[in-house]
Amino acid sequence: MDILYILGAGSLHNNEELRYSLRALEKNVCHAKLVEATRSLSGAEGRVVVVGENPGFLSEKVEFHYLPEAKGNKEYCIAKKVEWACQNVMQGDFLFMNDDFFLHKKIVPQHYPNYQKGCLSHTAPDSNYNKSLQHTFQYLKRLGHTTFHFDVHTPIIYNSDKFLALSQHWKHSKTLDFGMVVKSVYGNIYQIPHLPYKDVKLSRLKTLEDYQRIDATSCISCSDAGWRNGVADYLKHKFPNPSIYEKS
Repeated sequence: MDILYILGAGSLHNNEELRYSLRALEKNVCHAKLVEATRSLSGAEGRVVVVGENPGFLSEKVEFHYLPEAKGNKEYCIAKKVEWACQNVMQGDFLFMNDDFFLHKKIVPQHYPNYQKGCLSHTAPDSNYNKSLQHTFQYLKRLGHTTFHFDVHTPIIYNSDKFLALSQHWKHSKTLDFGMVVKSVYGNIYQIPHLPYKDVKLSRLKTLEDYQRIDATSCISCSDAGWRNGVADYLKHKFPNPSIYEKS
């Protein structure tokens, strides 16, 4: 199964998050190792594709496509990058990754579960992101859809044709001040099968309790504070060697 990352500008850590996400990917996703120099990237099973800004360290094993940021709110810009990828480079089902997703257990992409963490309304409306969650909840409820919160910090399987069919919803998202969260729009409109999940986005990685949290999942993420407060050191220790996706 092909794997898609989208990358924006403004990483506070010089895109080191993506570097270690790719190292974890190479180690823990079986299909990630199937891209060989002798095979056409356009037809290979298990391509790794990055769309957006160029982090400067990607090797020829990554299929990179530069795409400038769209005009609009953050969530709309995310949707437009994925939509462009579905129009131009992705076909059928693919695994969607964020640059700050770090796999630390073996997974099979085709069988990766879809996760949700309750209802979109169960958030405190005190941040721009939570306003996006509320916009999404109200919109889905008005259309008669379920309102599960699929925007957890784990990969998700998208289908290119299904994603492209949501164009009208992304146009609506553009009209909002903070836009609608993409995974939850997709997951609820298509009623994808899902499992309950306790999100693991770390603001630190210091204590036994912190390490117990990561043992319970196959994928971790972190805030900017978490990157500085133990997560970066953990990833550097766990994945010390460059991956095939980095220039030598």
